[in-house]
Amino acid sequence: MILFGRVLNANTGVGIPYANIEVTDDKGTFAGVGTSSGVTGSFALDSLIMREGSFLRITSSGYKPVSIPFSTYSNVNDFILIPDYVELPGVVVTAKKQAASNNNYAIFAALGIGALFLLMKKR
Repeated sequence: MILFGRVLNANTGVGIPYANIEVTDDKGTFAGVGTSSGVTGSFALDSLIMREGSFLRITSSGYKPVSIPFSTYSNVNDFILIPDYVELPGVVVTAKKQAASNNNYAIFAALGIGALFLLMKKR
């Protein structure tokens, strides 16, 4: 039997592309079968390995994971994932201006003259 479902954003109702759907046991151990949602959040999964006591674990970066017991799963379901935001502290970037030394200009001038000499020599 093939199980069909959609993975949706709880805030917008829009499908979540490329969410991971995997079959796990009651301890959360991967059972060896899984799939990913498509661009619209829809997926299909062969349920041959699923039995009483197994779960569908649905994860996606930026969302809280969900585990659904197989006993509550019907043929077509919408799985709602709640966004999980991590707020990072602010960062301030400042630049320290350095005075150009005369040595830097001398080096660039010497390189430029050397390059010009090589170009003239090739003609």
